Amino acid sequence: MIFSFSDDVLNDIRTPNNDPLVVNVNISNHFVGRVLVDNESLTNMLSYETFNKMNIPLEELKLIQSPLVGFTGNVLNPKGVISFLVTVGEKPCWVTIFVNFLVVKMLGTYNTILRRPTQCALKAVVSIPHMKMKFPTPCGMGEVKGNPSNSWRMVHDFFETCKEDHAH
Repeated sequence: MIFSFSDDVLNDIRTPNNDPLVVNVNISNHFVGRVLVDNESLTNMLSYETFNKMNIPLEELKLIQSPLVGFTGNVLNPKGVISFLVTVGEKPCWVTIFVNFLVVKMLGTYNTILRRPTQCALKAVVSIPHMKMKFPTPCGMGEVKGNPSNSWRMVHDFFETCKEDHAH
């Protein structure tokens, strides 16, 4: 299967574009928006707030005791690990796979962060300039599209939250 991205879609995208790819997916039969597709790390993350909104019993988390240290030195203490079925794409060109998530209390900018292991499991190719992630499905090429205005808003909200945190 050949992955290609057409520049025809660039009319709707501010160029040059280096905004994050923020998409929608289905996690364990729950529609989840504000999902960051990120190539930087190996750990998929689900926000604790999103986990609670899914009404999953806390007992289903596998507890872990290892803190995560970010590149800025910030420390996250995970609540646990859980595996969910995740569906990406739109009918009929969608794919469902199991994804392991680290459940953490994190800034409210994203509900979920899908990292390299998920992209590899999907055999996905990401194009930031095109704001898309494409992947093979049994019916052909599937894709999820980012929304450039949502991506920009997420970045803006993140920096506003950081300013508020440093002001206190």
